[in-house]
Amino acid sequence: MEPSKDERCAGLEVRVVRLEEKHEAMGNQIAAARKDLDRRMEELNDVRNRFLPREVFDRENSGLIARIEDLERARAGATGQLVAYASVIAFIMAAAGILIHFWK
Repeated sequence: MEPSKDERCAGLEVRVVRLEEKHEAMGNQIAAARKDLDRRMEELNDVRNRFLPREVFDRENSGLIARIEDLERARAGATGQLVAYASVIAFIMAAAGILIHFWK
């Protein structure tokens, strides 16, 4: 015999209540995990700042950063010169080929 409509509704209501409780418990777990993660991140930031604050890092390494930027500019200039020389050589070779072709 099949359960009556009232019995089925009661069973569904019980399932809904259980799912709502489960959902609420999961929300609480997520909130607790976020709170713990925030606490850990704050601790890590405190440790980092104790050993090497950002201002100290920037001040100590500003010379190195400037040298790296200068080297990058120099490399870009050298690459541009190399491309220019290669273009001139290619033009001379093409012109020489054309002259030799028509010289005969």
